[in-house]
Amino acid sequence: YLRGLRAKVGTDLLLVPAVTMVCRDEDGRVLLARHADNDRWALPGGSIDPDETPADAAVRELWEEAGLRTTPERIIGVYGGPAFTVTYPNGDQIASVDTVFACRIDGGTLAADQDEITELRYVSEAEATQLNLPPWAQLVLADVFRNTNQTHFQPPTWTPPADGVRKGGISDYVRDLRQHIGTDLLLMPSVGALAYDDLGNILLQQRSDSGLWSAPVGGMDPGETPADAVVREVWEETGVLVEPTQVLGVYGGPKFRNTHPNGDQTASIFMIFACRVVDDRGLSPDGHESLDVRYFPQEEALAMLSRLWQRRMGFLPELNRSAAQFEAATWRA
Repeated sequence: YLRGLRAKVGTDLLLVPAVTMVCRDEDGRVLLARHADNDRWALPGGSIDPDETPADAAVRELWEEAGLRTTPERIIGVYGGPAFTVTYPNGDQIASVDTVFACRIDGGTLAADQDEITELRYVSEAEATQLNLPPWAQLVLADVFRNTNQTHFQPPTWTPPADGVRKGGISDYVRDLRQHIGTDLLLMPSVGALAYDDLGNILLQQRSDSGLWSAPVGGMDPGETPADAVVREVWEETGVLVEPTQVLGVYGGPKFRNTHPNGDQTASIFMIFACRVVDDRGLSPDGHESLDVRYFPQEEALAMLSRLWQRRMGFLPELNRSAAQFEAATWRA
């Protein structure tokens, strides 16, 4: 998939959904990998393939890179932003949006693939600080060594533009990319929000493309963190400012693949956040993606969402969960 994109866009920046995996030994040390392209240590990981769930990508990557059979047990966090933007020695630019899994080792023999990875090593927190780690790995490991069951995310910093203009529709990044790839499949990291007010009512929008009521959703932009993306998307589509409070779930796979009326093919890795409404004085549809926006009682809102979300995810995100949901891995070596 990425090779096909690179043939059309060259070394231009690509926004890529990815997974990072955390495996521990019996002493609680964390598995790190020395990467062949830059000779730096980092957590094992890689990009998600189209039609692949995040958990399947994690299982596949650990088998390919380290020879381990594993089971993803929980999501440690979701991450993105400048620290996850990398230029490789060949000039290829990548902006990754990472889902980080804690994985149980079920079998296999630990061995570097000698292609992407030249060495594997379990390290303690103290040992990790002595290694030449990239900024993104330092950020993730700080959360890993906190040893909590919380699903982490970077705090949002996004604020509305001074002119108050709510841009809708296709982002500049996707519009420019489509100039090169036409209607070819594009796999995007995306966000959605279950935004609730002080009474527990859920904010929904009536979508202009289908007429159905939905939670605010949309694709991320390069350089954004997931939390910044969800704050921006909710504001652009509904005029409401929110604060993300937790990651409810991360989803992907064939059910999130679409062909649009103009022929554009898309697939998404969705990160769903619970968000608290901070300021809804600007509540109004954007006129591009939303025809109407309003609050619904929680039970009614979830029943409306179930027609779309439950069909795709197999279950609805649950509010007030400490750990994010995800589809169980089915990939086997």
